[in-house]
Amino acid sequence: MKKRRSSLIWVMAGLLVLVLLLPGAARCQLPPPAPPPPLPDPEAMRQAMGNFFRLPVPKVKSLEEEFAFPDLNLPVALFIAQQAHVSVDLLLPWRRAGRSWLQIAAQLKLPPTLFFLPLPEGSLGPPYGRAYGYYWKHKKDKKVQIVLSDREIADLVHLRIASTYFGLPPSHLIQLRAQGKPFCQIYGQEYRKRHPNKGGGPSAGGKGRPGPKGDDHGKGKGGGRGPKGGK
Repeated sequence: MKKRRSSLIWVMAGLLVLVLLLPGAARCQLPPPAPPPPLPDPEAMRQAMGNFFRLPVPKVKSLEEEFAFPDLNLPVALFIAQQAHVSVDLLLPWRRAGRSWLQIAAQLKLPPTLFFLPLPEGSLGPPYGRAYGYYWKHKKDKKVQIVLSDREIADLVHLRIASTYFGLPPSHLIQLRAQGKPFCQIYGQEYRKRHPNKGGGPSAGGKGRPGPKGDDHGKGKGGGRGPKGGK
């Protein structure tokens, strides 16, 4: 009887150990969780803009809706507002009234040379050849007004932002643009290289690094200000 009771105790102890170990063993056999889907180009660009201008990414998205700008133009508005130390909201009625970026910059006492990175003179193809050719020729002659289209200003601003934020040589970005690669795709590729584990799920629209007030709509206290162009 005692021997049978002892055997029963050992069987029960073994079953108890097996029950305790089974969940862990089952967990060990589960496949690893799938990696998050890659962050889409537009979202990667918003993340970069939020970090560069020290704005929460949801604020960047709300400004896109408020301004109803193409993706290339909102960063131009933020850049101009940052350099002029004004709220980006000030620019909205001017744009709705049909003013160009060059006219808005002039209204805020910003020279056209502010949009240019100081590159060595040479031969550049589109989309920078005409703008830089005119800039190199007339940058020292203050009597000659440097004329830039909205598209040229957008390309120049994005060249400054991308080269500063990602630490890329401007010549590399100029080459990519000459090959026809849009800036939104460039932002996406470069951001994913630096944040390979950041997926495009519901949490992708997190906050960037807000400035002191966290909601200054691009006022000029952000830490993403790039090098100033030659004046």
